[in-house]
Amino acid sequence: MSFLSAMVFFAIFILVYILINEIFTVLFRLTGLTEDKAKFQVTSMLTNSGFTTSDSELITSSRVRRKLARITMISGYAFTVTIVSAVVNIVITMNSFEIKNLWPVSLVLLIMLLSLMMLKNLPGIKSGFEHSVEKIGNRLIFGKYSNVVIV
Repeated sequence: MSFLSAMVFFAIFILVYILINEIFTVLFRLTGLTEDKAKFQVTSMLTNSGFTTSDSELITSSRVRRKLARITMISGYAFTVTIVSAVVNIVITMNSFEIKNLWPVSLVLLIMLLSLMMLKNLPGIKSGFEHSVEKIGNRLIFGKYSNVVIV
């Protein structure tokens, strides 16, 4: 695997990690958590840190939230292993020529990641994404014939 393909692979996994974070945040919001608490708890579960805060009682007090938390933690473990192995793969496959080309490629990937991070916060894109996840989440969490109202 070349350095460039390894960096692209790594960038893709970062984007998937961010996407998973957003999806689980919306799913936890469907269960009644606020945006801030849901985002913090999902990030804590995916990164394996900070879940022992007092806000974690909100997660453990509900059967649906516990089930979502379990899936979130397993996803976090799987992606952590994948990202670590990708980084090791990148370091192992680098040679002296590719090290010289490291800065331009890294800069381009960083610009791409930052632009995608800004795009995901645009109101139209964010609301469309959240609506799609909410529609699927309502069907998976509450059943096909449910009518969930979020206050």
